[in-house]
Amino acid sequence: MKIFKGFTLIELMIAISILAIILVVGVPNFQITIQNNRVTTNANGLVSAIMIARSEAIKRGVDVQIRSISGNSNWSTGWSVVTDSDNNNVFSVTPDCIGNNDCEVHRRAGLDSGVTLNSVVNNVTLFQFDPRGRLRTAVSNPDTLVMCDNRGFVPQARAIVVTNTGRSRVVSATDPQADVNGNVNACT
Repeated sequence: MKIFKGFTLIELMIAISILAIILVVGVPNFQITIQNNRVTTNANGLVSAIMIARSEAIKRGVDVQIRSISGNSNWSTGWSVVTDSDNNNVFSVTPDCIGNNDCEVHRRAGLDSGVTLNSVVNNVTLFQFDPRGRLRTAVSNPDTLVMCDNRGFVPQARAIVVTNTGRSRVVSATDPQADVNGNVNACT
């Protein structure tokens, strides 16, 4: 007598049914997790760049700017950190950071697809840090930048709050702590 190994048709149908239930429940939740992680990662990237600008200003003893690549309050196209090594208050970029040359020490070109980042309070295009790591208030104001994806202004949207002391933090855009000098209530 032969012994057959394998699945019966009923066992196979039960396994396929269980797999279908897991996919129906799991895939939408996984997509939401991916969206949340995308926004959080991009927000942390900006905070990291702000910290780089601040620490470079302290380390080099000169003014350093982090500025929107677009030149306006839409930061979605990316940002760059530029030093004023010769202290002439002109932030020109040279290819190297040798000697007293102004240079670009960090650059981020664009955010992930579908993610927007805008200055929503003071329409800030740049933050300039002095050698003590504080914002030069004559040049830039404390502000909140709001990062959203295609879901819009929801609790998962992130607000990057930059204070006049030069510190920055990430909070939920709908959190009252996101409000600096204005009403944060939209992605733009």
